[in-house]
Amino acid sequence: MLLRSCCPAARPGKLKHVQDIKNDLINIVPIGAEPAHKCGKRDVACCASRRSSGTNRRSKSTPDREDGARLEKKGFGQTNTPLRPAKLFEEETGGAEDTEGIDVRPEYQMYTDPEFKPKRVVGPVELSKIEGKGRGLVTSATTIPGDLLLLCPALSLLEGEFGSAPEPEDLHVFMLEEGLSPAKRRVLHALYDGTPASMEELPSLTTLDPKFWASRGAQDPSAPAVSASRLLSIINNCACSDTQQDSAAMQVRHQKPVGFIGVWPEFALMNHSCLPNTALTVIGDRMLIHSSTEIPKGGELTRNYMGSAVTAPLAVREEALREGGHDFRCNCGRCELERGVSEATREALQAAYSWYVDEGLALWNHCQESQDQEELGLLLQEAAEVVELVEEAVEAEPGLSDVQRLWLRASAYDCYDMLVMCDEFVNQEKSNPAHVRACLELIRVFAPGSESHTAVALKYESTMRSRAQMAEYLAAKELEGRKGGAGRKKLALAGRAGYGSSALVVSRQARQLGELADQAAEFFLEAFFCRYGFLSVQLVDTLREGMEMYVEALEQLSIMQAEGKTESSRDYIIDGVKFSVVDKMDVSSSGRGSSVVGEVVQGASAGGKGGRGVSGAG
Repeated sequence: MLLRSCCPAARPGKLKHVQDIKNDLINIVPIGAEPAHKCGKRDVACCASRRSSGTNRRSKSTPDREDGARLEKKGFGQTNTPLRPAKLFEEETGGAEDTEGIDVRPEYQMYTDPEFKPKRVVGPVELSKIEGKGRGLVTSATTIPGDLLLLCPALSLLEGEFGSAPEPEDLHVFMLEEGLSPAKRRVLHALYDGTPASMEELPSLTTLDPKFWASRGAQDPSAPAVSASRLLSIINNCACSDTQQDSAAMQVRHQKPVGFIGVWPEFALMNHSCLPNTALTVIGDRMLIHSSTEIPKGGELTRNYMGSAVTAPLAVREEALREGGHDFRCNCGRCELERGVSEATREALQAAYSWYVDEGLALWNHCQESQDQEELGLLLQEAAEVVELVEEAVEAEPGLSDVQRLWLRASAYDCYDMLVMCDEFVNQEKSNPAHVRACLELIRVFAPGSESHTAVALKYESTMRSRAQMAEYLAAKELEGRKGGAGRKKLALAGRAGYGSSALVVSRQARQLGELADQAAEFFLEAFFCRYGFLSVQLVDTLREGMEMYVEALEQLSIMQAEGKTESSRDYIIDGVKFSVVDKMDVSSSGRGSSVVGEVVQGASAGGKGGRGVSGAG
């Protein structure tokens, strides 16, 4: 399958070489370069990364199998409907680079096939000593956004409830009960256990694969011992956990994106930055690590150690590192910038964060419970004032590039987030889509290629595409009413003699929205490529559909919880056939997680429609 570029420079239908598409991707406002637009002083906010509501479309088409049979669209429930054959994937890529399009890596079959277990992949990455940090991973060649750096099987993985990650102690007990083979002990021995001595060894990435030691057999007397207490220390310092696996891929694979905790040795060797340059994706027991920015040869691979605190001001981020047991000072570009700006700017960022924590969040929760639109309007006004103060402080800071101003704004992200949530609830369909674009700009600072990045990119692209289509329709109707017939064909001629000023206005609006929709499509591809690598059109559409179903389930769960319901139904007509989708609340046995399980009823017979899981965004 060939990828058609959605960049404005490409003619519709013109196929672009893979390198041209990669070059276009680098040029879509890379973090380390000047953006193509000016930020300036804006009365805008950032869309919520923890909430993607509203305009996402629901595709009603179903893909065909190679044999002509129709595949049902499902969530992650169990089904007897056959999955797409692996050979079809291989036919698309052909095992050799397609000079007309993108050669999809065979490992990406795992996005759609739960039975496919890709082997370990080590890209242009090597382990090196890093001054002031000990050891870390660096690139052995220049990489661009979307390059696959590592694909790693878990040394050990424990899955939890839906929307809830197991604790480190749970994984500790699980690994002890499972038993530590000599090969696992050799890999664990090379990981950081909280002591300086464990940082001295510089293993190769080859020896971090248990299969490297498998030839020594189950009886390897020279394998180092790993005590129970040291194992727990290694887990506390090296494990990765989240409340969900990748939602889009797990939807497509018809599996619940359950919470997890696991040990991936390669992941554990990456150092921290408040400007991370990698995107991590966990699907089953595999972790994929892609480059999310352009990284020069010898550049260090970094990730975020502090979770959601990465959106806070410098002092809060430093405290989060200390509380997490990380005894070091982050010297990334963002932290150094924030240390060097004026005291007034730092105070403005801290004041905005304090307002969000001490007042804004409590007021938001109260408005949600009371459903008081008047109070919500007041909160919207208050949030706008707080954001305006941040904007004034950032713009008053002299000698900064647009990118550096984005770094500063990112430290007040929660306030932008609050402003957009209030705007969407108060103004609904009249909310400003520029807020979502601003959100993308900030998320790309601290979480490029994250699930939040792809979700907000999808929301922005869907919104702008919908509004551009509506504007084109209205403009065509305006021209049709003035000249009679074939309004769309005359849209490009609007503003010439005989069309009038109103026709000129609506046609310009339609073209402007069309250009914004094209830019939104670029942002969407950027986010998906950073997270999933370079994909074919079909695979992008498949993952997009999975994410849309997940977002729809999030919204449905929110409605059901607000109404106190455990079941609701909706009717659809697809290809002339009426379907009733019954959503049921599925609460985990521990009471810590919940999901929406969808059940399709067609006519008088029930069919197996996979459920759609819901959990907090990672």
